[in-house]
Amino acid sequence: MSPAAASVLPPLAVFVLALVYLLLLRSYGFQLEDEGTLLFQFDRVLHGQQPYLDFHTGYTPGFFAIGTFVLRLFDSPVPGLRLVLALVNAASAACFCVMARRIAGPGLAAIPALLWLAFVPVYVGEFAAFNVPYPTWLVTLIWAVSALVLSSWANAPRLDKVVAAGTLAALALWIRPNSGAFLLAGSTWIVCALATRDTLLDRLAAMGATALMAFGIWYTFQFAWNGMDAAVHLLPVLAITVVSGGRESHLQGTTSASCAATLFVLAVSFVLPTLAWMSPLYTSLGHERFLFDVLLVGADYQSLYHRPHPAPEPYAVVVIAGCILFAVAGRVVAHRVLPAVLPAVLLLGALASLVWMSLTTGLAPEGTAAAISSQLENASYWLALTANFGALLYILFAPGLQPRRSARTRSFIVATFLAVAMYLQMFPRADFMHQITAAPLTMVVATALLARVVAWWGRGFWPGRIEGSAATLAAVWVVAAGVLAVELATDVAGPFHAWRHPGPQVAMPLTLPVHAEAKADDELEAIARVTEHLHANTQSNEPVWSFPATSALLYAAQRSNPLPHDYWFPGRPDHAEEQRMLAILRKEPPRYGVTLNSGWTFFEESPVYFAELRKFLVETYALEARFGRFDVMARRDLNPAGNARVAIADSAAAAAAVADGDPAGAATLLKEAIEPDMQARRLAARRWMQAMTPTQAIRATLPEDPADAVRLLRALRDGGDMRGAGWAMLGYRSQNPRIRREAVDAMIAMEGSLRMHRLRLANDFDPAMYRPFVEAWANFARELLPIPLLTPFAQAVLDLSAPPQPAG
Repeated sequence: MSPAAASVLPPLAVFVLALVYLLLLRSYGFQLEDEGTLLFQFDRVLHGQQPYLDFHTGYTPGFFAIGTFVLRLFDSPVPGLRLVLALVNAASAACFCVMARRIAGPGLAAIPALLWLAFVPVYVGEFAAFNVPYPTWLVTLIWAVSALVLSSWANAPRLDKVVAAGTLAALALWIRPNSGAFLLAGSTWIVCALATRDTLLDRLAAMGATALMAFGIWYTFQFAWNGMDAAVHLLPVLAITVVSGGRESHLQGTTSASCAATLFVLAVSFVLPTLAWMSPLYTSLGHERFLFDVLLVGADYQSLYHRPHPAPEPYAVVVIAGCILFAVAGRVVAHRVLPAVLPAVLLLGALASLVWMSLTTGLAPEGTAAAISSQLENASYWLALTANFGALLYILFAPGLQPRRSARTRSFIVATFLAVAMYLQMFPRADFMHQITAAPLTMVVATALLARVVAWWGRGFWPGRIEGSAATLAAVWVVAAGVLAVELATDVAGPFHAWRHPGPQVAMPLTLPVHAEAKADDELEAIARVTEHLHANTQSNEPVWSFPATSALLYAAQRSNPLPHDYWFPGRPDHAEEQRMLAILRKEPPRYGVTLNSGWTFFEESPVYFAELRKFLVETYALEARFGRFDVMARRDLNPAGNARVAIADSAAAAAAVADGDPAGAATLLKEAIEPDMQARRLAARRWMQAMTPTQAIRATLPEDPADAVRLLRALRDGGDMRGAGWAMLGYRSQNPRIRREAVDAMIAMEGSLRMHRLRLANDFDPAMYRPFVEAWANFARELLPIPLLTPFAQAVLDLSAPPQPAG
C-alpha cells in the first residue's frame, strides 16, 4: 500500500463507520426542550423573523443562517437536518483521526474518534444527542479543522494558514459565542508559543496577546481564582499563558514566522468577518442590548446555568489510578529495571480482579453495561483533567523535548493548547453532555500520551519472540474495543428494541417523522395528539403561547408564538422582560396556549420565578385538554361554563382500569415499573401512579431483590408522585445503604413533583386525592421530620394526610 493510501484509508474508514452508525439512529427519538425550541426558532427565521430583534436566543446569527439554509434544502426538514448533522459529526470524527495520526502514529489513530462518537449520549427511550441541532456539532468540526490547519502551520508556516485559522475562529464565533472566543485564545497561544521573537515588538506582542486572552477567559469565569472550576480550567490556562507569553521559553522560535506579524494577520482575519455580521446587529440593537444579548456581558449566564464539577466515584478513582500505574510501569519497564512480563501480568491480574469484583458484587440496577458506562462517564472528567495536565507537564519539563526538530512534537503542542481551550466550553455546566462535546481534542492528546507509554513498554525486556510494542498495542486495542462494546451496547439498546417492537402507528405530523420503542413512545404519541388538537381548534399560523419550553408543540402544529421568548429558564428572561411579555399578552391574549403538567426537568423553578406570568395565565386560561404530560389551555371566555374537555392520551388510561384487589394487574404494573431503561421506567411509573389504589399503597412492600428495589425507587424518583410515598419510606428503613440512598433521592423528587403539581397552570391540584394513599404512613413521616434533608417530604405527607378543614 502506498504511503498516500495508508494515510487516507484510516480516516476514510472512520468516516464511513461513523456515518453508518449515525444514520442508523437518525430517526430515533425526539428531545422536547432543546431540539423543539431550536426547530421552532429555525422556523421563525424561515418566516422572516431575525434573532435578537424578533426573538430571544443565546446563539449568534450564523447558527440560524446555516440551520435555515439546511432546512430549505429538504422537503422533510427534520430528517434532512439530521442527515446533515450525521455528515458533520462523521467528518469531525475523521478529522480527529487525522490529527491523532499526526501526534500518536497510525496504530492508535482511530481510537479517540471512535470513543468520542460512542460516548456521545443516546438516552434509551428518549433521543440521541447527535440528532439535536445544537451549534456544538458545527463548532466541533471547526475545532477539528483548526487543529489540522494550525498543525500544518507549525510545520510549514505560511500566512494563508494563519488567515484560515483566524477565519475559522470568526466562523465559530458566528455560530456559538464562547466557542469562537476560546478558539481564538487557543490559536493565539499557539502563535505566541511557536513563532520567533527576534524583536522587541515580537516580545511585546506575545506578552500583550496572551495577557489579553487570559484576562478574557478569567472574566468569563467571573474572576474566580479558587474552587474546582478554577483548578480544572484556569490552572492550565495560566500555565499556557506563562509559556506562550513569557520572556524565555524552549518553544520560542520553533517556526520561522514573526510573532508580531503572524498575530496581526490572525487578528485581522478574525476581526473583519466578525465586524461584517456584528456591525448591523450593533446598529439595530444599540449598545446595551448588543452587549447583553449578543456578547452576554452582564447576562450572568455563568451563575444561571452553573452545574458544579462532579466528584469522582470509587470505580472512577480505580480507573484513573490504573491508567497512571500503566504509565508509571511503562517508564520502569523502559529502563529495564524489571522484565516487562512481571508488571504486565500484575496489571492484567488487577484488571481481571476488578472486572470479577464488579460483576459479582456490583448492584448494576440498569444492567452491567449501563453501570460500567456510568462509571466510565464519571471517570472521563478526571481522565480529561489528567490528560490536559499531563500533556502540559510533558511540554514544560520533558527532557530532550525538541520541537524544532520534530514535526510530531510541534503538532502535539498545537493539539495540547487547543485541547485546553476547547475544554473551556464545558463551563459553566459540567454535565456529561457538555463534557463530551468539550473533550474530543483532549482525547486526541491523551492518545498521543498513550502512544508514548506504549513506546516505553516496547523498549523493555520481553522474553522469547514477543515484540513489546505490538503486544502492548494489541492490549490497548482490546481495552478500547471493550469500552466501545459497552458504550454501543447501552446506546443501541433502545433503537434495536424499537426496530424489533415498534410502537403503534401514530398519525405524526410530517414535521416530526421520528420513532421510539413501544414501551417508551407515550411522549411522541402525546405530541401527535396535541398537534391534532391544535390543528382542529386553531387557524393556520394562529399565535399560541408556550411555557416553559414547549415550542416543539407549536413547531409540530405549525402555529406561531406571540412572544419572543421560547425558553423560560429562571433568570433568563429576567423579571423586567417578564413584564414586557405580560404587556403583550394582556393587550391581545391568544385563544390557546400549551404547557406542562408534570416532567418539568430543569424548569422546575420556572413557575415560581415567573410568578406574575403564572398568575395571569391561571386567571385568563383554563384547562381544555390533557395529553400525557402536556396541557392545552384555552382562554376562559371560550368556555364560560368552565367545562374542561380533558383527554388522557397515554397508556395510563388503560392502566387505570386495574381494580382494587386485582393482584395480577398490580403485579404487571409493578413489573413494568422496575424496567432497567430509565425512560420506559419513568413512563411505567406514571401509568402505575394512575392505576394505583389506596389498598395497594397501604400494603406497599419492596421487592426482595436489591436491584429490583433500587429500580422501583428510581421509578418513583423519575416518574412517581406522592401516592408512592410508602414505598420510599420502606426503602429508607432498609438496612442496605444503597437502597436507603435511592429512597432519599425518591423522596426528594416526589416532594418536588408535588410542588410542581400545585403550581401547574391548570390549577387543578386536589390534595384530597392523595390522602387515602398517604395517611397510613403519617406516623413514619413524623419520624422523618427532624432530618433536614427529608423535612419537606415528611411535612408534605403530613399535610396531605390531614383531614380537610371545614369551609369558613
